[in-house]
Amino acid sequence: MQFVGGKNFDYYLGIIILPILVISIAEIVMVIYEVPIYFFWAINIITFLYIAWAIYLRRHDSFTEAGTAAVMLGVVVGLFLAIFRIIYFHKVYLVFNLIAEPIRTGILGLAIVWLIHLIISLFKKGPSQKPKNTYLSSLIKKKR
Repeated sequence: MQFVGGKNFDYYLGIIILPILVISIAEIVMVIYEVPIYFFWAINIITFLYIAWAIYLRRHDSFTEAGTAAVMLGVVVGLFLAIFRIIYFHKVYLVFNLIAEPIRTGILGLAIVWLIHLIISLFKKGPSQKPKNTYLSSLIKKKR
């Protein structure tokens, strides 16, 4: 059975299982020791950079696969962290994190992978390629 991007679910699971474990353990330790919130985001960003590296440079797959893996990782980790915070802090208002945390972390993962995709595509084109003929460039040529 194929999943998003023509790959099966096992493909994505194989990519994100190690980052899920690393982020989950690190964030549990940081919650228990009350580490400032910017360390959470730093670990998430580093992990999403790893996902982009693993898919683009190691496996040479497309943005669709990288984006799907990053969103899946973000949703799973966000959901796990929200459940852990509810259990650890015993606060009722943290139930709202069950919706907000997976969405926020999934969007962060997609944004990081998209930026890496953008940077890689800029370097692949290189300065030697001519720009495409656009409407604006045709107007400039007519004036000359």
